[in-house]
Amino acid sequence: MRLLAIILALGIAVPACQSAGQALDPSTPETRPIAVTVYGGVATGQVRFDGEVGASLTEDYDTGGIAGLRIGTWHEVATDLDLGVALDGSWYVAERSQPSYRFTTVTLSPLAMARFSPRQVPVWPYMGVGPAIAYQDADLGTSGAFTFKDEGFAYGLDARAGLEIPIGPNVAIDLGYRFLYLENTFKSPSLLGTVVGNVDTTETSHFGLVGISFRF
Repeated sequence: MRLLAIILALGIAVPACQSAGQALDPSTPETRPIAVTVYGGVATGQVRFDGEVGASLTEDYDTGGIAGLRIGTWHEVATDLDLGVALDGSWYVAERSQPSYRFTTVTLSPLAMARFSPRQVPVWPYMGVGPAIAYQDADLGTSGAFTFKDEGFAYGLDARAGLEIPIGPNVAIDLGYRFLYLENTFKSPSLLGTVVGNVDTTETSHFGLVGISFRF
């Protein structure tokens, strides 16, 4: 009886230890296709202003911060290759102190994604691209050539690339770069005190991102 009890105990303990080892192994293939990534980072870039009368101004904005959330799904289509789609939302501020302007921006981007994910390698590169829709609250102070305060929707392009570093079967560190291009039109600005009609803005932004990704 004692020998039988030992055999039964070993029969239970060995598979349990194997399962625990797999759970701690970052290279274990993920079986949950839904991915949720929370990220933050730094933002830098420039804004070009073009008035209807032909006046234009291009100014870099000060380095700021960004926070965002990406929800998507991955599907393996070939050995070590995953394709997916995602919806990304973010918030950031493009601001300059002199000449002064401030753009508070909320973006929403549907993305087509691709990822190289060899299970034997602990780093998985990925890329994504898609259209960007943004709501912007713009405020130009009187210290700049243009003066206006307005809000509206901007449209453009969102492209990104990064690395996923698995730290568990359903958790990964996410390191990425994001490029964002937005165009908008604001109403009734003035140029040096003279109303010049609408002004078109072109924003080019670069982001360095770090986040954590969960699988469900």
